[in-house]
Amino acid sequence: MNHISPRVIFIGDSGVGKTSLITRGTNDTFNEMTSPTIGAGVTQFTMSVNGADVSFQVWDTAGQEIYRSIVPLYFKYAKCAIVVFSFEDVKSFQSLNSWLDMLHSNTDHEVPVVIAGNKWDVEKKTVELAEAKKWANDRNCQLFFTSAKTGEQVNQLFQFVAENYVSETQKAASLSLVENKDKKKDCC
Repeated sequence: MNHISPRVIFIGDSGVGKTSLITRGTNDTFNEMTSPTIGAGVTQFTMSVNGADVSFQVWDTAGQEIYRSIVPLYFKYAKCAIVVFSFEDVKSFQSLNSWLDMLHSNTDHEVPVVIAGNKWDVEKKTVELAEAKKWANDRNCQLFFTSAKTGEQVNQLFQFVAENYVSETQKAASLSLVENKDKKKDCC
């Protein structure tokens, strides 16, 4: 049977650091000069959860306005959405609602959402910490204060998603395979 890894999508405005977060989370590196994503990029990633390897696809989507019409195509089969804003760009924080609206109106299943407030390391923040916490709490979303540059809370973000959304998917898929094998033994 062909197994497709669960999909975790990163969405948010252009320039908030989605690509940098993915690079830090999957390769533990940071590139000062990244180009805007065109369409989407996919990275296969495996990490350990409770001693077992958990694999998933990390989808990096374009944040520029000109690509907004195609971004929803990547929402299909998503097990989790990580919505990213930048602490140095208040507009990216104000756009969170529109990203959630786009996600919810373009999926046929409930997609859990995790919020990443990126560029936590910058000295001059234009997004208030209390406002970000309130926004996430009001929507029942887990919030991480991340820095792709320093690595702060990036591993915790990936670990949280793997433990809470990806590993559960893989456990369910494994149980389903076992049940199907048992049914075939009883057959014919």
